[in-house]
This record gives sequence, C-alpha cells and structure tokens, in this order.
Amino acid sequence: MKNAALLVEATRAAGFPPTCAATGRWLSVCLFWDHGRTEVEVFSNQFELYFLPRSDEDGEFDVEEFAADAPETLGILIEKIKEARSTLRE
Repeated sequence: MKNAALLVEATRAAGFPPTCAATGRWLSVCLFWDHGRTEVEVFSNQFELYFLPRSDEDGEFDVEEFAADAPETLGILIEKIKEARSTLRE
C-alpha cells in the first residue's frame, strides 16, 4: 500500500521507523511503535493514529484521523506520533 510505504519512509527519515507491521482488519496496514501503545492504521484515503496511554484502568484510548490526500498530512502525523511517544517516556 502506497500510503504505508510513504509513512514508513517518513518515520525512518525522522529516526523512528515502526517496530512492527501487520495487516489491518479492513483493507489497511497497521504500523506499531512502543510495544503497540502507538499505532497508525493506514488506509488508501486516511491515516488513523491510536495512542494507548500507560494506564489501562479505564480502557480508553485516543484516536486521531488524517486525510491521506492532504499534502501536509505526513508532516503533521510525524509530529503527532513523536508527541504520543514522548508521553510514554514521561
């Protein structure tokens, strides 16, 4: 999938390539960081960023969606992934 390859290349260039990848539930690819606590599900038309916080008490997690056809999307998504990962280290 083109969008998954673009995201892998962009995160590799930024110094944090995904640690794992898998086929998604739909026609998608899932990319993972931080033992699965940060995930991007990549579709042909969008990216979905899932961030699972350290506490599993409430079972909730955050999801942000990004349109794949917007030229600024990869840059914004890279920053959001960095931000999500940095909170795991605090």
